[in-house]
Amino acid sequence: MEISIYKFKEELLSEQNLESIFKQDAKNYAWVNNVNSDSLKILSGSSSVRYGLSCTILNDLSSNKYNYVNISMNARDPIQTYFILKNLDLKNVSAIYFGLDPWIYTKRYYMFRNKYLYLDFSFMQILKFSKEHDKSAFLKRYKSLIASILPHNLNVSTIENQKIPEDYSSIVLDSKAINFNGLTYNLFQIDKYGWSELQFIYLKKIAEFCNIKKSGVCCIRSSQTL
Repeated sequence: MEISIYKFKEELLSEQNLESIFKQDAKNYAWVNNVNSDSLKILSGSSSVRYGLSCTILNDLSSNKYNYVNISMNARDPIQTYFILKNLDLKNVSAIYFGLDPWIYTKRYYMFRNKYLYLDFSFMQILKFSKEHDKSAFLKRYKSLIASILPHNLNVSTIENQKIPEDYSSIVLDSKAINFNGLTYNLFQIDKYGWSELQFIYLKKIAEFCNIKKSGVCCIRSSQTL
């Protein structure tokens, strides 16, 4: 199995394969197309954007000239965000904002992502990762490999979420914020697992996609507090 992963890694992590896994997430945001606005602005990214920005307040501050909606989620990365955007109707979208939480661009953070991304680890990386973070890492890696050769439309829900959520999906943080000062090594572990080239590739794809759709994209750098 490891030989297959090594030999076919580029194909396994191709845009076509990744889209078959992540495009279903767009169904959770079908409601975005129901927001009546001539100038829609999309907030995307992970938890810092989800909890840190209120669409209702932003809409009020703009005197409702724009309508902000929030498609961010805990641990959401550029890969998942790209396929959500790609499968939404963006005709009235004038701008897309993406929150840059730097730890999400590390392979170490794959432990919070879809386990299909475990295929991106080298053998030595997954070996170390299985000992330090996830004892079932190899099992999940091989399950992902097997899943890649099976039809991707099995047991796929066709239900779309059409109801516009409260505060356009922004959420009030109801727990104490976490400060990451002093935890950089434990959080990133670049020396062991490295940066995720895939995440940077898809961040660039978001920018290119927005350019094609004539929607501007702006990156928001996160603070070290969540």
